[in-house]
Amino acid sequence: MPRQKTQSEKVDPKVTAPAERKWPHWLKVGLGVGGWVTALLVGVLDLPAKINSFTNEGPQASQTIGDALYLDKRLTGAWSSAPEDDVLAKDTDPALDAMPEAPVDVEMRVYHGDVEGSIYANGLEKRYIYSQVQLEGHARGKRVLATAWDVVGGKKVILATIELELTERSGDPVLIFKVIQQFTSYFPKKAILWRTGKIREGGFNPDYLRILNEAVVEARKQSRPAQ
Repeated sequence: MPRQKTQSEKVDPKVTAPAERKWPHWLKVGLGVGGWVTALLVGVLDLPAKINSFTNEGPQASQTIGDALYLDKRLTGAWSSAPEDDVLAKDTDPALDAMPEAPVDVEMRVYHGDVEGSIYANGLEKRYIYSQVQLEGHARGKRVLATAWDVVGGKKVILATIELELTERSGDPVLIFKVIQQFTSYFPKKAILWRTGKIREGGFNPDYLRILNEAVVEARKQSRPAQ
């Protein structure tokens, strides 16, 4: 005989089983997109570091691109009429090498047609206060027209106008150096420049003031009327 249910076990007909919890639609959507929202927030928080990285690397990348587009690597570099590297004797010109103003060295950067650099010459070392002065000009194709200049008394003074033309000797690149105009024999009238690792260091000429004084005295003598 089945056991009768006690009073406490009887089910109240007014009490129903708990219904399944229903989440609001907006909350479900929020939970679903929460992943990519979190990723977005992390990306935003990381943005300053990325911007800082671009700020640091951007100019370097721009310079690299600019060099690739505008830097003339054929002309840019160090050149010398008496390089430290070995040069075949048959490719040299003894007459040019024997000029008293030689050797002559040029180091320049040719960017977008603009030329900047420095120039050394034995003539400067003998007849000027510095043996190395500034060089600037313009390049068109394989030819450079430039001026050698210095600052004297706060003013720019042009010492010479020169021409450099790129050509070859025995398959090696050389620059033909020519003087267009100069007021004193600072540079050889012509020279052949070869690529080299570096040019000679410029220096101060301690005898310059003595040479200048002698020139002034000689000029005064010549300006005096004949007795």
